[in-house]
Amino acid sequence: MSYYVCSDIHGRFDRYQKLLDQIQLTSDDRLFILGDVIDRNPDGILILQDAISRSNVELFLGNHEWFLYQTISAVGTEFVTDEYMQRIWCSPNNGGAVTAAAFCRLEDQEKRKILTAIEESTLLRVLEIDGIRYHLSHSFTLADRQADFYRFKDVSSKEAENVVWKSVFRKGEYHARYSAFDPTLRYIVGHVPVQRFSGDSCIYTYRHITDVDCGSAYSFLDGNSLACLRLDDQKEYYIR
Repeated sequence: MSYYVCSDIHGRFDRYQKLLDQIQLTSDDRLFILGDVIDRNPDGILILQDAISRSNVELFLGNHEWFLYQTISAVGTEFVTDEYMQRIWCSPNNGGAVTAAAFCRLEDQEKRKILTAIEESTLLRVLEIDGIRYHLSHSFTLADRQADFYRFKDVSSKEAENVVWKSVFRKGEYHARYSAFDPTLRYIVGHVPVQRFSGDSCIYTYRHITDVDCGSAYSFLDGNSLACLRLDDQKEYYIR
């Protein structure tokens, strides 16, 4: 059994398929996708649908799935759109327009299935592999973590927002301090492309925090790829 982690696929279904082929994911393996499978590129909904159909793939909440869930709600037999959140989500900065359009074309049953999958998606997970305790999440952690597993629906909206937005690799409002990260854990995150701070395009580790977002969202970033880390032996994969 092998454990794989990737993040921030951002609508690149072609790279997602190539990754599954390259790692030869079996029914005994686990692939943890640390959020942001949607937006910026056309096929995010396809990736969501494929990921939630596989028993060996665990989907985590990212800030872009958080946007979708905050924007579109199932209320009785209707779907309600928060127009304020939609403007933010679908702005050029966040790239949600392509996903919103694809979501609206779905049958109602499929829309509900996706919204439920996001609600039940993993917010964070701590697991031990070969004596190392890994903390997996899109970007940050809970201020008062009491358990090793939380779903999006287990916490408040504000707590979930902090986990998917705050980062040690960001500046300004959503910057997180290193002191907030438990030194007994190794953190695996995505959210911020490594090209923006590391000077390279490969999986980046600072202290005990590893960023596996290698810029799959952005074709203009040098060396952009869908990166994947196998936790068993730290083998790195890059899909370009």
